[in-house]
Amino acid sequence: MAHFYAMVALLLVPSMALPIEESDKDMLYCNFPVSPENLQSYLNPKLQPELYEGQAWVTAMIFQVASLKLKTPLGKIWLAGGSELFKLSTNVVRRETGDKGYLLMNLDFPSSAEGWRMGCSATQPGVKCGASTADLQKTGAHLASSYDEVTFDVDFQVTSEHEDPKFLQYVINRPYKVLQDGPEGLVRMAHQEGKASPGNYQAYRMKVHSLVSSVFAKRWPSLKVDESLTSARCFWADQLVFVDHDGEKI
Repeated sequence: MAHFYAMVALLLVPSMALPIEESDKDMLYCNFPVSPENLQSYLNPKLQPELYEGQAWVTAMIFQVASLKLKTPLGKIWLAGGSELFKLSTNVVRRETGDKGYLLMNLDFPSSAEGWRMGCSATQPGVKCGASTADLQKTGAHLASSYDEVTFDVDFQVTSEHEDPKFLQYVINRPYKVLQDGPEGLVRMAHQEGKASPGNYQAYRMKVHSLVSSVFAKRWPSLKVDESLTSARCFWADQLVFVDHDGEKI
């Protein structure tokens, strides 16, 4: 336990920030179209929504963190793994450079991972870091939030049909994580190395039987997201492996 808190403390010191290798698995993505104008009204003018098929999109995601490893000059140090997290994000582009990223909006940790939730709040400005219980299997997913009583229940079946490669590239191949501190606030971008690796694109379409969601309505009401089953585009991905670097202000 002392080793765990020492690592958290290390991550909180900007001058000592080190890359973290993250391996995720068993990932449920549900993507919803959203008005580009509504999204742009929230974004810093240095950012703009990236469109797919003429729409901006927001993503609700439940996934399991298989491992987090701190990359140090002395080798990799295992930090954590085995927890299911819940994330909300949207795809953006930096106007000046064209760099593609995803804006991290929410990140929920299991209630038992209090240290990580506090670390998220301290190191990820603008991200709403919460505590929720996520249950994910290949036949369904459920989120039980302990602080805002949102609903995210999906009954589905993973098929053997591969998801459209172009849509996968749009959703997954985001070389930058973007943090924005409030509406039109200060922006930081962090390079996430390895997102384009072919191993990250084993993804399959899902047959969704039912979907009941209020996560965007409660947490980001200004975006006016249609969270219905008819608007959702959901898929299942086996893994995502990348290296997360420290962010810089833009």
